[in-house]
Amino acid sequence: MLEGRRFEPDPVKDAENIRKHGISLSAAADFDWMTVVRYKHRQDQFGRVRLTVVGTLNGRLWTLVFSYMGSEGAQPISLRPSSKTERNWYNDETPSA
Repeated sequence: MLEGRRFEPDPVKDAENIRKHGISLSAAADFDWMTVVRYKHRQDQFGRVRLTVVGTLNGRLWTLVFSYMGSEGAQPISLRPSSKTERNWYNDETPSA
């Protein structure tokens, strides 16, 4: 989905994400994309597609919201620990170990 893409976080959004969730949006580059399951897909008010995915980062489930930027880039919008609802959904969507 995003392997090999360049992540370009907005500095203001990055600072807000660090304040709210304790993690930089730059960490999205370290997401384990082999574990990712798409959770939501929608367009924002400007017509950009926003994807919400759930996957692991350092052995923990995280939820990442991002949009594509051309064919090579992606802009992370939010990165936060997955909610209980998202964790339950993820566990239902992935095969048991």
